[in-house]
Amino acid sequence: VVVKTGRGVGALLKVIPRRVFLYTERSSDSDSVFDWALTKLINPETDEVYLVRDKASVTEGYPRFEEDQEDVGRKDAERASKDAHADGCIAALRAIGVRTIHRVRNVDSTPSSLLAIATSNSCDLLVTTRNAPGLFAAHNA
Repeated sequence: VVVKTGRGVGALLKVIPRRVFLYTERSSDSDSVFDWALTKLINPETDEVYLVRDKASVTEGYPRFEEDQEDVGRKDAERASKDAHADGCIAALRAIGVRTIHRVRNVDSTPSSLLAIATSNSCDLLVTTRNAPGLFAAHNA
């Protein structure tokens, strides 16, 4: 976004960063959309990227029974896998020169939740592969 900061012939122009929200998940569709955004959408010089993902599974306290230990281990492995995926996305964004990257953990991945998070953070563009009719890209101009 370019804003004129003065009046007349000598007025200065200022570039305001665009806030691009990328919803990522560990799927081939999400990887394809992320790669497309890296090459066709994101301007590393001016865009701020918000990496939005599902809330990580959190283990609270200690398991009470022996069989709960397996569930705790599964949730910990899932959280570590999501963190590693997000780290890989951030590394790819840094590799193309994006300077400002934020992580956003989403409570859930429903379209209404994604739109609420994007709206509350003054998102300019939301890109997602959520399998929801009509919600593949939303632009807030």
